[in-house]
Amino acid sequence: MYTGITPPSQKELPMATETKKRNTVPRRLVSVTDTVAPARMTPADAARYLSLAPQTLANWRCEGRGPKYHRLAGKHTRVYYMVADLDSWMEEHLSVG
Repeated sequence: MYTGITPPSQKELPMATETKKRNTVPRRLVSVTDTVAPARMTPADAARYLSLAPQTLANWRCEGRGPKYHRLAGKHTRVYYMVADLDSWMEEHLSVG
């Protein structure tokens, strides 16, 4: 008996042996910014980079010790450390055991 509905073609029917593809999330590409340290760091990032407490860097700034730092003037003065300065300071103060 014809009901007016055409049957689906064989291509449209899923095969019993086919498995559904999992919803996979594509891997995130690693960008250069993920692997390269930024040119400048905040005091908190610099302290983490040097394995120090942020307050230690603040004390050293007041005492005129520690790695070289830069102040950016503006509405609020901000302190930054350049990675090259942190690396050279670490090289100078590296103790070989």
